[in-house]
Amino acid sequence: MIFTNKEYFRFDSSYSFEWKWDESKILWEKNNDREFQFPWQIIPIHTEAKEVYEPINQFLKDIDANVATIIQMKYVNETSRAAQNLSQNLNMFLFLKNISEINFDISELVCVEINRIENDRITLMKDKASKSDWLINTISLTVPNDVKKILQDERNIPEKLLNTDFIDLTLAAKVGSDGITKLSDQEKLLYSYLPTDETKYLLPVLVNTSFLTTANRESLHADSKWNQWLFKSIAIEIFKWISKLVNTEYRFQAYQLIPKETFADELGKKFNEGIKDALKNIPFVISRKGQLIKIEDTIVDFTYLSEKNFIGEEPIKKFIDKDKAKEVGRSRQFAKNTGFFSEFKRLGSSCFEWKHLQTFLSSTYFTNAHTTAYNIELIKHFKKLCESDKVNDISKEVLMRLPFIWDHKNCINYPYQVCFPTADDQNWDNPNSELSFCIKNCRFGFSKIQKVDIG
Repeated sequence: MIFTNKEYFRFDSSYSFEWKWDESKILWEKNNDREFQFPWQIIPIHTEAKEVYEPINQFLKDIDANVATIIQMKYVNETSRAAQNLSQNLNMFLFLKNISEINFDISELVCVEINRIENDRITLMKDKASKSDWLINTISLTVPNDVKKILQDERNIPEKLLNTDFIDLTLAAKVGSDGITKLSDQEKLLYSYLPTDETKYLLPVLVNTSFLTTANRESLHADSKWNQWLFKSIAIEIFKWISKLVNTEYRFQAYQLIPKETFADELGKKFNEGIKDALKNIPFVISRKGQLIKIEDTIVDFTYLSEKNFIGEEPIKKFIDKDKAKEVGRSRQFAKNTGFFSEFKRLGSSCFEWKHLQTFLSSTYFTNAHTTAYNIELIKHFKKLCESDKVNDISKEVLMRLPFIWDHKNCINYPYQVCFPTADDQNWDNPNSELSFCIKNCRFGFSKIQKVDIG
């Protein structure tokens, strides 16, 4: 039963509907070989207030209701338990439009509030206590003409989607006490205003849009061109959102939302295509210069040596670019330390890692820019790393295999190949000597750092 504008309308399977067709009911059933059933679920019956159970009238009067739906239940206990469970699942109400409060008055009163005070934030509250905060991004997607054309041949697509030019897509990221946080696997649902039971795609954000779902809303139509277009768009829009968020108060927390390739059915394949397109076209990595750059223009330095004045960015950049000379016009920048270097590497950035150090130290990109003063600082730095537990990639054993000591022949040499001259050796700096000696300035550096104990 529906109550609206102080009037009642009911939908009643037991109502005796009047037969209004020329052909008799008996003849119709004979010709169609089945019993005629009135579609009572869609036939409203005007109902006088006096026909309504009086406690219902009184209840609606007491709560001063403008609109109400009254349903007669057959299985009251089961329905009551289901409603109680529903009141515990607050995420279910996240994308409901034009609703700010829902009261579940069953065995006890449970009040669910949907607080939209800020444009891009929604707080879900239960009994006046905040239960979850969500960062919201709603995009109006333009439906491309090629998608419209393909949809003409698609079955079971609603007319309103077939003729629409725009569709809303909403992304929601969970916000905890420390900022943006990852979703649990149980939360990773897809919504078509209410949650579906689709869980196999495991996206990093909640997604709400006009998906085409199966009749029971348990899953999405994977073969639907509409859904496939949406999935590709979702991946692209996630990266666009990340590129905006990194320049807000959330900064590097936005990288928590970087998606991974997902379950590879027809929808998952389109999502994965969207990731590839986004990586190619969307700058979302913050560089040391504070600029947004694309992943292919990003250098990740796991050693942090490019930040040191005794190495610097240019030698490492030239070393990395030596294998990418064919990429004309490419200008790479170093990524700012955001804690997501491994993620950027996974996505395809250029990398400088400890495993590259030996080749780099032997290259002209390093030696042409290096000096005696820089060498002293480099030796000190390696000693510090050896004494630290933070860097597992540098140890005494590793350093013995690295050419990093500047010798008297102006060559970078291995520690075990460099000697200290005796005090009475006046000819140690002869460039034609068979031995390689540590030059004076570096010897001073060695003495300051207690000879590093590396050879």
